[in-house]
Amino acid sequence: MRGWDVPFYLRNIAECQIKLDDYEGAIESFKKASERDYSYWINIAQVYESIGDLNSAVDYLNKYLERKRRNAPMIETVPFYIRVKGKVDSLQMVINARD
Repeated sequence: MRGWDVPFYLRNIAECQIKLDDYEGAIESFKKASERDYSYWINIAQVYESIGDLNSAVDYLNKYLERKRRNAPMIETVPFYIRVKGKVDSLQMVINARD
């Protein structure tokens, strides 16, 4: 593993890319980071939401929630999980309203 492909550094690169309006680059950096730490799926979803791709944002949030449920069946009572689930529900309402 090279220094720049450590998830922490990839996150820093992605944050710089966002500041430079390079959203596709940020998504790719977060995807690379997520190969080692799936929690970066949340960041990918945030970028997709910021560029208006709500379907992809929901996909990544649901992917995250499913992995959490598999790893810890009682996770549905944890506040962060509940907030992420609420975010999915909110985005889904916006998507449905658009259709």
